[in-house]
Formats: sequence, C-alpha cells, structure tokens
Amino acid sequence: MKSAVLAAIAIPVLTSTLALARPVEDYPYERLFEEADLVVFASAIKIENTVDKLKGYDELTGQNTTFKINYALKGTVKGDKIKVLHFKLKEIEGDKEILRAIVNGPQLVAFRTEPAKATVGKEQITLPTPEYLLFLKQLKDGRYEPVSGPIDPVLSVKEVSTPFDTVLGEKKS
Repeated sequence: MKSAVLAAIAIPVLTSTLALARPVEDYPYERLFEEADLVVFASAIKIENTVDKLKGYDELTGQNTTFKINYALKGTVKGDKIKVLHFKLKEIEGDKEILRAIVNGPQLVAFRTEPAKATVGKEQITLPTPEYLLFLKQLKDGRYEPVSGPIDPVLSVKEVSTPFDTVLGEKKS
C-alpha cells in the first residue's frame, strides 16, 4: 500500500517539468518546401529594426532583413531583393551584456551581413559572409516570413557555409 501511495505522489512530481515544455512542430525539408511560397539561396545585405510586435512576446522586437537573391528554387521574385520579417530580443537599456533566458522561449534567428573573424590555433581567419537557404511565406504587405513562423524561425533557415578547409586555404591530400 505504501508503494502505491509513494508512486501516486512521485509520478506527478517527477513528470511535472514535462508539462512546462512548449511543443515545437517538426519541419522536415519536404514540409518546408511544400508550405513555402518562396525557397531561395540568398545573402543578407541589410538589417533594420521595425515597429512590428508579436502578440504575447513583449520581450521581442521586429527586424527586416534585406536579402539579395542568389538563386530561387521555388517561386518567383520581382527584382533581386526581398525583405524578411523576423524578431529579436529587445535590448536592455543601460546593460547590453546581460544574458536573458526565456523559459520555453522562441528559437530566433540572426543573420550575418559581414564576414566574421575567427581564431584557429594561433591563426586568425576571416569566415566569408554566409549564404542562406530560406523557406518563406509571403505576407500581405509583400515582405516574407519563415514558413515555421515568427516563434521558431530557425526551423526554416539553413546557413550554407564554405567548407572549412577551403577557408583555411589547406590543400586536400
């Protein structure tokens, strides 16, 4: 009898943290491609803050990233540039170095518009600006957003990078 009582108490206590988890949908390539209005390889060239807000996420603020289209796999674009709406954490006034955690928070995405510096051993190298594979839906105002939506956009964005040995200039044997 005691073991049944202990089990009745222990099971809810041990599994209660699972109830806090936010479900995240699965976005395999097939689903991303099927649901996308536009699938492109593109390079980020400009990032601007917007006034866009996301209901229920006061700690987030909107951004438009302008991309130069390198190649379209699905859909058509007028011209060679598009704007993609996504969100970032708001900066904290007076202390930008503070790290913030949001329990079960969004999986946000950030884009690089410039090459990045890295140190490998004693050597400093420059990593080229990446190209991105983007799975996008068109918004009513003409901009795009990731297929997986504004909460988990990272699921619709794939960074394509140059092989590391090419960046280092090493010769393959």
